[in-house]
Amino acid sequence: MNRFQKEGQEIFKNATLSDERKQRVIETVHSKTNRKSAWLPAIVVMCALGIGSFLLFAPSDEHKVQEELYSASTLEPLIEQEFRDYSYETLKIIEPFTKDNTALVVNKVLWESESNNEWLYEFLYAEKTNGNWKKEERFAYYFYENQSAQLDLAGQKYLYGILNDSNVDTVFVGDKEVSLYDLDNGKKLWFAKAKSNQTPVYYEIKGKLIRQGQLGMMNNQIGIPFIEGITNEKSFYNTRDTMHRGNNDYSEFSVLYDPYYYAENPYTAGDVVVIATDNGLEVTRIIDTDENKLAIDESTIISRDDFISNEFYLTANYDGDSSVYSKEITEFPVTKRDEVFVHPDNWGSDGFKGPIAKTAIKGYVLGYDLNGVTNTMKQDELNMFRVVQKDVQEMKTSEYAEHELKRFLKGASAQDIAIIYYYAAYLQDYETMYAMYAQQDEETPMYEQWHQLQKTQTQTMLQHNLVKLYYTQHSTLNEKENQLELYNDEARNLLFKLPMIQEDGVWKVRYTTVSDNRN
Repeated sequence: MNRFQKEGQEIFKNATLSDERKQRVIETVHSKTNRKSAWLPAIVVMCALGIGSFLLFAPSDEHKVQEELYSASTLEPLIEQEFRDYSYETLKIIEPFTKDNTALVVNKVLWESESNNEWLYEFLYAEKTNGNWKKEERFAYYFYENQSAQLDLAGQKYLYGILNDSNVDTVFVGDKEVSLYDLDNGKKLWFAKAKSNQTPVYYEIKGKLIRQGQLGMMNNQIGIPFIEGITNEKSFYNTRDTMHRGNNDYSEFSVLYDPYYYAENPYTAGDVVVIATDNGLEVTRIIDTDENKLAIDESTIISRDDFISNEFYLTANYDGDSSVYSKEITEFPVTKRDEVFVHPDNWGSDGFKGPIAKTAIKGYVLGYDLNGVTNTMKQDELNMFRVVQKDVQEMKTSEYAEHELKRFLKGASAQDIAIIYYYAAYLQDYETMYAMYAQQDEETPMYEQWHQLQKTQTQTMLQHNLVKLYYTQHSTLNEKENQLELYNDEARNLLFKLPMIQEDGVWKVRYTTVSDNRN
């Protein structure tokens, strides 16, 4: 049971729903439109039976009171009537909403199922006519937090969502900033008119606008594999920014590609390829392989007015410096049978965009060429390494735990220690590498025993230390687990980890028997 469910149980205790009401909630949650018609059968039957019986036995003045409950001059009776069979809490009433005499009510509603109790947000859109409030629409938010949903409301398209990220400063729909409404537990609601369902939504985080739905993906594309090439594969140093999405993607090191890949494999949407253009070789991505007419609308690549898919590369990104959002529609020629449609990941680049002959594709990109990986240390990191290296050379391994080296490293971060560790491993400077281990940890072997294992490293294994150094520079410290970690995208695929430990206030590498830090 999550925190939200526990909180709900404290508020509503053992509240239960009727079987009929459970079914209504399920239908609402799983309905894509959530229009008021989805609620009509249960409401009509209940109201018809109730009112019919009332007319037979009740006086006419009491019937008038019942009618006023459905057409009240204030919103509270309408809310009570709509949610009378639920355990609910009204979080927000936005009035006026779309225009004068309209309101949006946001409720947190308990949804009971056989397995557990869940909470969902339900919205009631009402209009005031002749002084009385009446329900116009009722719909449920059943998307994950930090994702947008679409709605046609009062003849106008809307995008809306529940924001649960304290790092987000503002929300933009297209090029317009939208209002945020506080809900519960730090969550916020945003609602905005939109030209179409394809209008992009951006979150502003630390001055950068990031397309909504791709958080952690737009600006963290480090997950490019490092490959040891074979005879038939080629590499080149890519100087273009066509694939940059927040980092120097596909241009940090030499790119390795297979020129014969498509002799045995089909062209596939999503493939990263090398193409020949008037400006030389560049790295780009295949978007579509069919004979389609594609266009860009609301900074999204579409086919016949529909999304191709939800892949991140089909939408424009902001880099914090220049806007690539455009309301203009750009149409491309129909892709022919002997062509594929390509587009760079970096929409702000001057890379080739549109149909291109298959003969212009020079190969399928495998990743970075491992043999082309170079040292990525900054000058201050190199200076720190040289000081540590000199200090280590002046002492014996038995002094590593007590020497002044520890005082020098007192202010070093976990990343600093890991950078020294991996660069020493690459240089085969085993004394400096060993000095970065936690000396008081009983898992750390004696230097002579450990040194024998290190002598068996191949040149390829040594080269991988530069890759790990590169990962370290982009990693973050997981303070709960005491380890450096790097994930490549919002799917949270772990690329790299290195256990760390604090020894007398100094970060050190924790020796383990796993390959990540045995090297």
